[in-house]
Amino acid sequence: MIDLFGKAGNYAAMESVVEEMCQEGHSLSVVTYTILIHWYRHAKDLNGVRRVWKQMAEKSVKANVVTYTAYIDALVKGNCHLEAMEVFREMQESRCRPNIYTYTVLIHSLVEAGKLEAATELFYKLGEVKCTPNGVTYSLLMASHFKAGNFEKVFTLFRAMRESGIGASAEQRSVVSRSLEALGMPKEAGQIRSGVDELKVLLKLGSNDLLADESREISGNEEMAPNWLPKPKQLAKKLRVWGPETDTILEQIGRRLKPPYVMNVLKELRTNAALAWRFFQWAQSQEGYKHTQYTYMKVVEIVGHVSKAGSSNELMEKVLSELEKEGTNDLDKFNTLIKYYSENNNIAAAEQVFNRMSAVECKASETTYTLLIDMYSRTGAHAKALEVYEEMQKAECKPSMHTYTVLMYSLARSGKMTEAETLFESLPSLGFKPSAVTYTALMQSLLNIGEDNKALALFERMKEAKISPTKITLKVLAKGLRKAGRLEEAQKIADSLPYMRGMFLEPEESQRISRGAKEVQDLVSSNFFQPIASSDASKEESYVQTAV
Repeated sequence: MIDLFGKAGNYAAMESVVEEMCQEGHSLSVVTYTILIHWYRHAKDLNGVRRVWKQMAEKSVKANVVTYTAYIDALVKGNCHLEAMEVFREMQESRCRPNIYTYTVLIHSLVEAGKLEAATELFYKLGEVKCTPNGVTYSLLMASHFKAGNFEKVFTLFRAMRESGIGASAEQRSVVSRSLEALGMPKEAGQIRSGVDELKVLLKLGSNDLLADESREISGNEEMAPNWLPKPKQLAKKLRVWGPETDTILEQIGRRLKPPYVMNVLKELRTNAALAWRFFQWAQSQEGYKHTQYTYMKVVEIVGHVSKAGSSNELMEKVLSELEKEGTNDLDKFNTLIKYYSENNNIAAAEQVFNRMSAVECKASETTYTLLIDMYSRTGAHAKALEVYEEMQKAECKPSMHTYTVLMYSLARSGKMTEAETLFESLPSLGFKPSAVTYTALMQSLLNIGEDNKALALFERMKEAKISPTKITLKVLAKGLRKAGRLEEAQKIADSLPYMRGMFLEPEESQRISRGAKEVQDLVSSNFFQPIASSDASKEESYVQTAV
């Protein structure tokens, strides 16, 4: 009854129920007191909260962790930060163990009191008290560091959050994107905002800057590694001569193992795929340890790189087989597998992974569908690429700018130039601004069928839209015009790039055009774009599908 009146905002009725309970001789439990504190806090009635807290003490009702946390939170929201800290000390003295919600409230208190460094230090110590930060904890600190202009810290927090398996909200992505933009990285900002190729950005930018490494827990920073945990480089050196001494070291660190540390060791072993895989398997066998999508991606990257060089193909099969076993039923790992198979044009294996996703009810993402569309396009299976796009629409999965670029290029290469142009013209109505990659892909397609006038007109539109052409854009256009016999125009564009001067003196024209087409395909297959979402996108998707 008390809770119902509290939800309705009828605090007078709530107090009447409490008074009636006391008159009839009913003692109030800690749960009842906690509910009262909760609703007075909700009403921003700090006096009411204090009154209930005092009544608890008078009745000798012992507060629990929820009660303490609610009371501390009420004090923080009332700007009574010193009093909040006093209550926290009282909580510790009473041997009531704080939880992550308690610590998050304390971090909030320190932030509001202008003590951001202290709040961050408290965050670092959460591991020592065996508390795992949640999404709210990370959001609070990311927003605070963003306001303080600590943009690199925002990124390290985001990376640590994603490594721990916590999903990212649109608000969190926005804060991180704006931080990266402030650091002069607009491309990476767009990738984080959209979530496309996020793993690659996190691995690239976070390679020397892990949040956990800044604390006393785990360190990729050689100077910060604690005494009981060998530096990643030192452990890698011991692993290369794996013997009794190595086994002893591993036995000592097994229970203290964390994914960021494993990541740094794997990086040190990047030239030895077999050893990297052995260490990866050892880590996986340790009690209480669980690999993240980042460690999975790193080991696939290491072994895959060596396999492409012509060796360790058998090892790659073992790695992929292991990943496809139990424990790989999450989206990031599936996408990692599809990406690897796609890059190696192993269509059957990629399809098998995609089918397994359906079998375990793992919903495919925009990245999943785009990887498949790109794979089919690159291998000439354009009809299959369209089928995947249609399936994507049926699944109500919204395409990104990258999806449309890959699809447009596939249409053009399959001879459906009209449909490709229609899709390009429809992009603004779908909420997307064509990128340099999109323009380049369509120009290449037009030049391939001898539509050099259209390609030049598209180039002019690109400049009018204030989109800077890339080196590949200029190279493709110059070569296309050269092939069409428009030497003066081709040379003018070529001269804008120093390294292209004299390029047209090469004897093998067909080889040049072939390389140009490959460069465009590689550009399209990459994620060099910044999608712009729109609420009108869903209204126009059916139109594009019809045009296609």
